[in-house]
Amino acid sequence: MFRREALDSIGGIQYGSLTEDCYTGQVLCSMGWKAQYFRKDFEGEPSERIRLAEGLIPDSVAGSLAQRKRWAKGNFQIVLMNKKTQYFDPEWKAPEAHVPSYHKSNKFMRRVFYYNSTLYPLGSVTAILFYYITLYFLFSGYAPIYMAGARLVYALVPKLFVQGVLSALSNRTVDNSDVVRSQEVWFAYAFTNCTAVLEAFWWKITGKEPKWFNTGGASRGSMAELPNVIIFFGTVVGVLWSVVRFLAGYNSIQTSHGASLLFASMMMGLFIAVKLAPSVRMSIQEYFGWSYESLMDQGNVVSSISIAFGLIFIALWVWIEQPTSNPF
Repeated sequence: MFRREALDSIGGIQYGSLTEDCYTGQVLCSMGWKAQYFRKDFEGEPSERIRLAEGLIPDSVAGSLAQRKRWAKGNFQIVLMNKKTQYFDPEWKAPEAHVPSYHKSNKFMRRVFYYNSTLYPLGSVTAILFYYITLYFLFSGYAPIYMAGARLVYALVPKLFVQGVLSALSNRTVDNSDVVRSQEVWFAYAFTNCTAVLEAFWWKITGKEPKWFNTGGASRGSMAELPNVIIFFGTVVGVLWSVVRFLAGYNSIQTSHGASLLFASMMMGLFIAVKLAPSVRMSIQEYFGWSYESLMDQGNVVSSISIAFGLIFIALWVWIEQPTSNPF
């Protein structure tokens, strides 16, 4: 929600990107207007709560991907756009409006929030690289990154410990389940954000926009969902292949990569599979027209099957290695 006097002071909604609301807010804050976090829909007494907004939301994975790509592209366009371009009618006369006289000197933090809200799609490149590293690790058995041994433990363990303590001490209202979902979202929208960045650069170079469509117009089972499906099944097949390769070449120095690399690659592959599973499950459900209640873990089947496969792996490992039964 924008104050009318604030909008009049800058000439109304600021255009030039697909996310004109975000750009308008940035211009208002740069003029000295204050932005407040208003949550009367969830916070406060139930009798005093009001509905802040009402509208349609994406009802499919394809629609959600299209919406997120538009957001990412529009925010990245703010960085690339020419801020001096005027979109006003030359004959239009701006209304007289009051401008805040006191302008708090917080340019550094405003700049931090500006880059955080506009350059965030670039962070998805690391997710794409993580996909490549994991798939290469699973199918080749070689770690494509340098494992520094004990030095890696010395560096990561204190960092993870301090991170966990600070997270426990922080005063945040975000539930742990929402934090887990945010990790799933980061992986699920990685290809979408990278595509948005490429389209923004194409817009900057050529000045042309791809064909626009509304969020609800995205058909179920779009091509934008295919990369996540391929990566998910690629990691699942890669985990199985890494186990087969380990057992088949256990006694061969040329083909065996050791149990440590096997478990490292499996943990990376299972981590990606778990993060992509919710979005991929919905993509499959929508493509085949199945119910959203299908493909769910009814009766804890996944855990039982995982234990069974774990026992099979251990039994085959013992049968191939044939360790001595004498504990001494």
